[in-house]
Amino acid sequence: MKALTVLLLFCTLIFPCRADDFESAETVISSVVRREGYKCDKPIKATKDLPDSLPDEMAWFLKCNNATYKVRLFPHYLSEVEVLDITK
Repeated sequence: MKALTVLLLFCTLIFPCRADDFESAETVISSVVRREGYKCDKPIKATKDLPDSLPDEMAWFLKCNNATYKVRLFPHYLSEVEVLDITK
């Protein structure tokens, strides 16, 4: 057990997790929007909609260069996209 702990600590020090290893919220939410068939030219900002979120159902506002969306994420890759504003 002690050897396993030492090994895990060693691997963590050798291969640290970097912040740039993770995708931004804008990137993840915009890929959901595109997967649902909507256009998001350039994701600008993703903001969590706390009042409308539940523990296993997250709600987000996504501002893209061409539109603004409200996105609800459900478990197992289900999502619901609502178009709030289209910029021309």
